[in-house]
Order: sequence, then structure tokens, then C-alpha cells
Amino acid sequence: MYIIDKNKDYYDYYKSIYGIDKTITYDRRGSTVLSEQKLLKFISNCVVDSPSSVLYFILEVGTIQYLFRVKMYYKRADKYSFPEPYKGEFSLNNVFKDHKHYFKKEISLVPVKTNRGYWWSKQHENEVAKSWGEIEVLKDRVVDNPIVADTSIPSFIDPKDIWIELTNFISSKYNDKTVDIVNTDIDKVVNHGFDKKSSFRNPIKL
Repeated sequence: MYIIDKNKDYYDYYKSIYGIDKTITYDRRGSTVLSEQKLLKFISNCVVDSPSSVLYFILEVGTIQYLFRVKMYYKRADKYSFPEPYKGEFSLNNVFKDHKHYFKKEISLVPVKTNRGYWWSKQHENEVAKSWGEIEVLKDRVVDNPIVADTSIPSFIDPKDIWIELTNFISSKYNDKTVDIVNTDIDKVVNHGFDKKSSFRNPIKL
């Protein structure tokens, strides 16, 4: 598989194991880099009323959906501020393998709707969703092409599993047709991780 993106994720190194096949191209440009704190804040902002002690989100990779449960811990900067998450305990609640793809991009991260507040989540925090139909995702809050290397997600999903699923999904989606990507010189620089504004400034003459 061939990945086009200036950002790197934790499964990318498998290209050195399986090699680069441009007939299977993952155009990941425009990816969103998530830290643990950014992820916690993002899913907690989807709570409608009071801070919930347990929240859920989906990571879709190809035709596989990973349902994560996060036990949230909040604190206030002062007594007048709204509680903000500072820590989360992650667990993998379920994995759906119904051979269906629900969102636009090859990989998507989507919060699961919850607006029942602290009391409800405490009572039901250990429940497991047994099917995709039991959950309700927030379709207007999708993160396209998330970069999750700096979150807790890699401790639950083997990078090899992501690589293989992406390869199979993209191969099936494009029917193994070679994808010709035309890059300008600037695109090539950015895709290799350089900053187009600062990396190639004119040298300072002494």
C-alpha cells in the first residue's frame, strides 16, 4: 500500500515490511493529528448536558468498526469554570465485522451519542453494545483520517490489523486499479514531512 500524507501514524512502518504497492493508494492528505488530550476533549464536548463519567466513540477502519469506552475524569480550573477532562481510562467495548463501511474516508473517528448525564452513565458504564444497530453515532462530528499514534488506541489495535484491513478495503474499493497521483514539487516536499514555508528558505550569506 502507498500512503500519501505528511503526517505519520503507528501502522505506517508496515510499508517497510510489505513494500509499497501504488495500485493500492491511501490518500490521507488532510489528516487530523490527535493527542490523548485532544481526543478526550473532543468526545467530552459531545455531551449535551452534565459531564458523563463514561463516553464512547467508534474508530472505523475499512469495514471494521472498533467501539471504545472511555471512563472520564474531570477537573475545574476554578470554581466558576466548566469541568474539563484531564484523564481517561480506555477499553475496547466491541468490534463489529459486518463487512460494511459507513463513513466517507478509509479511517474515521466518530463519537457515540450520549446525553443522559453522570447518573445514567454510572449505572450503565459496563454495558456492551452487541450490534451496530444498538448505538447512535454523531454523524456531524466525524474526524476524517485521524492520526492516533499519540493516543491510547494503539494499545488495543495491532498495527498489522489496520494495515491489512486498509489494504483489503482500498483494493476492493478501487478494483486493484493503479491510482496515478500527480504531485507538484511542493506536494512532494510536504508529503515527505517538510514545511514548505520554512524548510527551504534561501541560505543566509555570511
